[in-house]
Amino acid sequence: MSNLIQTWKRNRANRTKEDQLIKWLHKCTLDEYVKAGAKRPSIQLIRSETGTGGLDFTIAKHGNALRVYLNKDTPAYGFADITNKIAAASYWMQHTNSKVKSITLYGDDGQGPSTANYSYSSCSPSVSMLPDPHFFRSHGYKATNYFAATKALKWDDRSDEIVWRGRVNNSGLFSLDPALQDNPGVMQRLRMAQKCQALGIDFRFVDDVNAMVHGPLARARLIGEFIPTLEWGGMKYAIDIDGFTNAWCNFMERLKLGCCVLKVESQFGFRQWYYHKLTAWEHYVPISADMSDLAANVDWVKSNPDKARAIAAAGQELARAMTFETETRVAADIINTTEGAI
Repeated sequence: MSNLIQTWKRNRANRTKEDQLIKWLHKCTLDEYVKAGAKRPSIQLIRSETGTGGLDFTIAKHGNALRVYLNKDTPAYGFADITNKIAAASYWMQHTNSKVKSITLYGDDGQGPSTANYSYSSCSPSVSMLPDPHFFRSHGYKATNYFAATKALKWDDRSDEIVWRGRVNNSGLFSLDPALQDNPGVMQRLRMAQKCQALGIDFRFVDDVNAMVHGPLARARLIGEFIPTLEWGGMKYAIDIDGFTNAWCNFMERLKLGCCVLKVESQFGFRQWYYHKLTAWEHYVPISADMSDLAANVDWVKSNPDKARAIAAAGQELARAMTFETETRVAADIINTTEGAI
């Protein structure tokens, strides 16, 4: 009997903890709506009785409200990964037509196990992309758009220096061994950092990196000061390179700020919802996934400033046209089409 009582107490404690987590997740979701300047919906978060993949969750219409079914197999610590993922998809779902009843979306960056048919980033051609949480939360990068239109420097007044800042959130082996610099199993960002260092390019990691990797990065002089995003409004060039998947806000914001972006090819083929609109050498300068053409293409942009300026202008025009309103319609159309609800 005592064992049964202890089991009952443990189950009750677990249910209480789970209820608290769901309440916290519900609050985080509504907070995302506030940040986006969007009307908060009637939305209920429910622990599903069925399992899906990894951090998947299902959004279903229920009258004028939404219900979000969380994967029953998601561990409590996994909730932290989806705190900012629910609101964006819920908002896009609100704008679909009445024939759409529910969708299942992957609630992490896009690199883990999933059975969902929607994601914010994916390398699977069978998965439909939706505008990401950063785009939603910032109301289509409203502040960046304003800065670009009113305070960003003209091209000729900008710095020629090529700068990148980010984190070591990458897949692969952590190694700074020069002998492994061309090994595709090593983190792409680390290989890029070494190649950039040899070219005098300021590609460094911010100082809030994991303590376990701080020492090796510091010894390699690969740690740099944090630089606010809007500072790229005074630079001609920028670099975009995958983290675990696509670096969601980095590419879009650099385009909006009028930079000529040197985009490193995704090693695993990750993409976002708007990538099909982009053309290499028209909207950005491509760098191969193995970075074998990095030196040549850096030399090209520096030797062809007028062409680099034109690429920056074309990229900015494309990104500027993607507003919160246009991409809300795009997201709804993607869902309507995927669900056969046109």
